Amino acid sequence: MTPRALLIITLLLVAYEFLQGNMQGADGLLETGVGLLRDTLPILRETGTSRRPSRIAADDEMREMDHILPYLSVMSGYTGFCNSQHRLYERPISFPDEDPPLPGSTSPTRLLSAWGRFYTRAIIFHVQATRALFGRASGDLGKTQEEQERCLELLRRWREVVMDCRDRFVSSRDARTRRAMRLVHMQYLTILIAVSCCRDKTDMLYDRYEAEFREMLRLCSECLAEPEPVSKIRFTFEGGSIASPLFIILCKCRRRDLRMKAVAACQKVSWREGAWDGKALLCGLGLAMLEEQYRDESGHIPASARFVWKDVKWDQQHRQLVAEYWKLRPEKDGTIVSRQLTLDVDRWTTEAFGDTGEQTS
Repeated sequence: MTPRALLIITLLLVAYEFLQGNMQGADGLLETGVGLLRDTLPILRETGTSRRPSRIAADDEMREMDHILPYLSVMSGYTGFCNSQHRLYERPISFPDEDPPLPGSTSPTRLLSAWGRFYTRAIIFHVQATRALFGRASGDLGKTQEEQERCLELLRRWREVVMDCRDRFVSSRDARTRRAMRLVHMQYLTILIAVSCCRDKTDMLYDRYEAEFREMLRLCSECLAEPEPVSKIRFTFEGGSIASPLFIILCKCRRRDLRMKAVAACQKVSWREGAWDGKALLCGLGLAMLEEQYRDESGHIPASARFVWKDVKWDQQHRQLVAEYWKLRPEKDGTIVSRQLTLDVDRWTTEAFGDTGEQTS
């Protein structure tokens, strides 16, 4: 079987499991697909434990879509329902010394392919950096800083290309092209914020990016105002394309008005984006509501009251999520405060969660 056929079959099987709501099955298929294509797809080969050269040459069509499987895999890992995925990228990723396409003449197709490869690498870097920061994986913090600076430098170069394509194609008559340019712009802002803050244990750096959060929310609203981009099965492989910007606003933007607008926007996302659906977004809503309890009279959420999403379990029978959150700042004696929330999938309001309990460990 050719790598191209194996990639297509893997994506079809994963899509089927996502549509059935079988996240464990999708997780296993993604892990198997990554393993089988590890020595063929460049991004997978760079980040795995194997150092074997590719035994099968990828054709031109494969090069255009060689980022799709690792992108879907690593984005699925963010949801908490595909926990095997982030462990697949063990070796620190590096950014090739190559420039973005030239602005002014880049077609949407070429932009999407080149941006997809860079964006996937940037996401994997963010995963590796944050796992090392919180001790979930080993890592050289000096090397992490070097790659962070390299990624941010490349993002500065990419900005001109992204803005140029947005300005040239945002008024296109083709709805798919308009949507694609908005998605690239949102992804640019998302990864700019995430990489800039990936070495900050306090989450305080995110407060500097209010303008970017506001722009992301505007772009999400424009996408949601367009006719729905998916077929009657209400599924797209654009994993987290609108959902992940909304999720980062819920979890990392501490401006109450922007958070509440993001909550309203989440209710309008009626399709599944890969592993991203309402259940994943609901975990972000739970984190936001936890932190809102600690907002002081000046409207500020202090460093001592900022949480991170730790784990989630899905109760199919009762259609509820049991989500666990940790305070980023330990208590004075070193204990970590955790909160567990039961989140009702069918109640998208500020009362979305029921029983709560605070624990220390």
